[in-house]
Amino acid sequence: VSLEKLEVLRLSYNKITKLPSGKKKGLHRMKNLKVLCLDGNEIEDLPEEMAKMKSLETLLLRQNQIKTLPEGLPGPDLPNLSLLHLSSNKLTSLPDSTTQCTSLCTLYVNGNAITSLPMNGWKNMKKLKTFNVGSNNLDALPDEFVERFGEPDLKTGDCTKDETCTVRVDQNPVVEKARKGKAGI
Repeated sequence: VSLEKLEVLRLSYNKITKLPSGKKKGLHRMKNLKVLCLDGNEIEDLPEEMAKMKSLETLLLRQNQIKTLPEGLPGPDLPNLSLLHLSSNKLTSLPDSTTQCTSLCTLYVNGNAITSLPMNGWKNMKKLKTFNVGSNNLDALPDEFVERFGEPDLKTGDCTKDETCTVRVDQNPVVEKARKGKAGI
């Protein structure tokens, strides 16, 4: 059975621990795949060739055990990727290529252990409308990020400078420190 014409693949909540990789087995062989849904599995690593799935528009990987993303996922070789959902994993960072994925409209990475964000490229993500990085371990925000989105509001944790994009940063040390500083604690 050939899966090359498959456009949607939903394999959520199947206790998957590893994704196929390599020239003959990899998901990248599904040249027309637009939607890949793998929520609620036990995936720890993503194969590098996923960064070459040019037709991919939606990638849902919530509630897995992912610790790192391969460079390029997301990135410029995913020209159609508009929705990436990675909340409730074990990520500690995002690859620098994240801000080179200019097609991204929605990026959820809340509920991870992210300690830093890519330093540059935030101004190039013109299509970004929603970015949720709440409930992580961010101690600081990159200058270019703050230049575009602003500092987090002390009540809501939202960055509201760019009115075209909703940015949630609440429940991160960077917001908590600012709240304590404001209160004089």
